[in-house]
Amino acid sequence: MTLVESNFRQLPEMVRFAARHRVGGVIANMVKGGDGSWKVRHHDELAAAFRASHQEANRLGMLLLLPDQIEGRPVPEDFGTESNDRGCPTYLVEAFVRYNGDVCPCNMMNPYTYGNLRRNTMDEILRGVLSRLFDYLMASEAKHPYCRHCYFLRRRTLEDGVAAPRAQEVFFAGSSSPRLPSLREM
Repeated sequence: MTLVESNFRQLPEMVRFAARHRVGGVIANMVKGGDGSWKVRHHDELAAAFRASHQEANRLGMLLLLPDQIEGRPVPEDFGTESNDRGCPTYLVEAFVRYNGDVCPCNMMNPYTYGNLRRNTMDEILRGVLSRLFDYLMASEAKHPYCRHCYFLRRRTLEDGVAAPRAQEVFFAGSSSPRLPSLREM
């Protein structure tokens, strides 16, 4: 569930809905874009919705992944899932391919584009100047503006009791396929 100002209060009901329909779990993520002021204004209400949803998920035996921060401000409880707010390894092991063939750093709808599969191969795109520039930005303090206060929730490992998907994958808007090694591995 992508949380926006108009629906975040519905999160506890979404957990109940998922349980009724035997869905394995709920991933609650925050919408990116805009100035984020609604999230700052509603920080306490968001945290309360997270708390109520967490209690409901525990009662129903549901998996619930919640962000550990709201616009860079930590959620006080310990039930949040670690986000990429403090650093991002995701772009090194994933790429997101949009419907039109654009290859992006991640599945958080980052507007930055490495290239397009209609014009170049995945290998050319991932070794290209735009991909390397993004690498440089992520290694610096500058960061790409879209990546600040990222809400991408890190996957849990088998040690956490949750089955982890393959370590490297490319997301094709609903399906996955093996990805080329990251730039750092080449």
